[in-house]
Amino acid sequence: MVDTQVKRKYELMMIIKPLLPDNVRKTVQDKMGSIITSAGGKILSKEVWGKRYLAYPIKKHTEGYYTIYQLELPASKIKGIKREFGLMSEILRYQLIIN
Repeated sequence: MVDTQVKRKYELMMIIKPLLPDNVRKTVQDKMGSIITSAGGKILSKEVWGKRYLAYPIKKHTEGYYTIYQLELPASKIKGIKREFGLMSEILRYQLIIN
């Protein structure tokens, strides 16, 4: 049986729509931080790559604004966090992997 309250380390890569104003992009990043902390997680580091070309179009966008997070989260909260990220229309794509 896996203990679901144990915090594991994860890496989250997020691609935000490229044409959003800076204040909206900052709001999205703040909202992601609050989702993570309200789930009992902690952001260990954040690396902003900025605007980059995509390898292939996603939702008719050829560019995206990349941000990479190193996180510590309880395993039981992953499903809810993924659901929240999926509901955010400003996010083109995200990937959450165990680090």
